[in-house]
Amino acid sequence: MSGAGPAMTLPRGLIGALGMLRIGTGMLGVDMLLGSAIHLSLIWMGPSLEYFYPISALPGSVVGVLLAAGAARGWIRGRAFFGACMILAGAIFLSAGVIDAGFLDNGVLPASFMYEVVTVGITGLALIVVLLAAGAAAYRRDWLAGLCMLFPGAMLLAPILLHMIVQAAAGPLSPLQNASYLDLGMATGAGLLALGAGAVWQARAGARRVCGAPA
Repeated sequence: MSGAGPAMTLPRGLIGALGMLRIGTGMLGVDMLLGSAIHLSLIWMGPSLEYFYPISALPGSVVGVLLAAGAARGWIRGRAFFGACMILAGAIFLSAGVIDAGFLDNGVLPASFMYEVVTVGITGLALIVVLLAAGAAAYRRDWLAGLCMLFPGAMLLAPILLHMIVQAAAGPLSPLQNASYLDLGMATGAGLLALGAGAVWQARAGARRVCGAPA
């Protein structure tokens, strides 16, 4: 028998800062698709709100597909595309929060809860871990791209911690639960809009690739 064969290496797309950004962006897109699917399924449970579920869920589905496809195909290595994805994701979180706040002001249970759905369950916890890991991996090579992952990761973790604090202090049925999700969701959306706009501006200024990725 001859000596051992060549060492197996991981595909380039799955390692390094750019690979982590692709995974984080892809998972964010998949979780937005999951949240949108749940919202659309609730049409059958709330016929009086049947026109509002598609308003909040269909745009989320489109953006989720764009993020997942862009990550899978490697399109996010272009800073302008990556920034546009962050802008669209931020817009979904912000608009869903505004819609839900309007429902609460009229004494109606919110219809979308995009932010809550994305953070709840196994997929939400996995998304938080991946976003924080992707942001940490990218930050040293590209601080803005790193922040685009670190910020939503931290903001998605915040309601879980806040949920436990509010539940312990005010009980599981406290209206503060809904308010905390809405406020944090809108803050996440606003932050992603600003970070995404910064990435697009950098692309226009000449920094075309995230994390020094080759063309």
